[in-house]
Amino acid sequence: MHLAYRVITSPLFNMGLTHRYLEAFKAADKDGSGTLTRSELKSVLTSRGIPISEIDNLMNQLDLNGDGIITLGEYKIALGISTQPLEAWRELFEELDKDQSGSIEVAELKHFLDDANMDSLVPVLDDWIADYDVNKDGKLQYREFLGFIATLED
Repeated sequence: MHLAYRVITSPLFNMGLTHRYLEAFKAADKDGSGTLTRSELKSVLTSRGIPISEIDNLMNQLDLNGDGIITLGEYKIALGISTQPLEAWRELFEELDKDQSGSIEVAELKHFLDDANMDSLVPVLDDWIADYDVNKDGKLQYREFLGFIATLED
């Protein structure tokens, strides 16, 4: 195995990279809110010579739930430094989306909670979906689901 491969896949290297990513987030968060606005992102990227045309693209990639704000959790998930890989969250979403419609509805979550013997959580499902349902259609699309997952990473 090549030395370069061993170095970049080592836990120590990855911890250092993660630390740099987190420091970059903190540095960009000018108001100390724990989130990044488009304005903060634009400020840091233009100061590093990134073209304005790339900012919207990057904002879309980092703002997982599409609410116009990048949380630390969204940032960590988008950069692959979260506790679980993005693929694991995609698999969970697809498991919850029983009818494969591309969204999770209250009935699907009720079914999941019943199967998991967690039916005591059923009364709060409507409120939970409302909290993360950015487009207010009564269900969670994948990006909105990631918005919830991001709160677990904050």
